[in-house]
Amino acid sequence: MRISLTSATFIASMIFFFGCGEKKASVVPEKKLLKETAMTKEEAASQPSIDSLRQRVLASLGVPFGLTLSPALPASWPSTEPTVEFFVYESKPLPSGIVAYQVSGPKSKITVTLPDGKPIIVPMTNALASGREMKPNSESAELNRAQQILIDVVMGKRKMESAHAEMSAYLDWAQHSQVIGKDVQSRAVPFFAWLKGVSP
Repeated sequence: MRISLTSATFIASMIFFFGCGEKKASVVPEKKLLKETAMTKEEAASQPSIDSLRQRVLASLGVPFGLTLSPALPASWPSTEPTVEFFVYESKPLPSGIVAYQVSGPKSKITVTLPDGKPIIVPMTNALASGREMKPNSESAELNRAQQILIDVVMGKRKMESAHAEMSAYLDWAQHSQVIGKDVQSRAVPFFAWLKGVSP
C-alpha cells in the first residue's frame, strides 16, 4: 500500500510539474505576439495613407472646390528625400450632355515632407496646360495603391526596383488623362521615364 501511494504521489507531482511548464511556455509567445503587434501599430502610425495625405493637401488649399490634384509624385527620382509633391489644376464642368471638364493649370505645386510635414504651397506661373478632361481625378483604386507604394519608396521602407510593376498604374492614368496626365509627365520626366523603362 505504501508503495502504491508513493507512486501515485510521484505521478501527481510530475503531472503538476509538466502542466505548469506547458502553461508557462504558452505565456511567452503570447507576450511576444503582443509586443510585435504594438510595434506594427507604431510603424503604421508613422506611415501616412494616400487618402489622409490628399485630405491634408486639400485642406491646405482652403476651399478646394473647382480644383483637381495630380497624383502624388516624388520630389526627385531616384528619391533622395522623403518628399512628395502634388500639382493643382482648375477644373470646371462643361455644359454638355456628357461628364466633361475644362482643365487648366497647374495653378500651384504643393510639397509635403513625410510623414507629417506641413503642406507647402508654391504658386506657379508657367501654367501652360489647358483642355478638356472626361474625368480629371486621380483616385482610382489602382492608382491609390500605386501612390501608397510610392510613399513606401520615398520613405525608404521599400526599394524602388521591387516596386516598378506595382506602380504601373501611373502610366495607365497618364495615358487616359488628356491634359493633366500629359502635363505631369513633362514635370516628372525621370520618374515616368523609369516607369517606361527608358532613359530620361
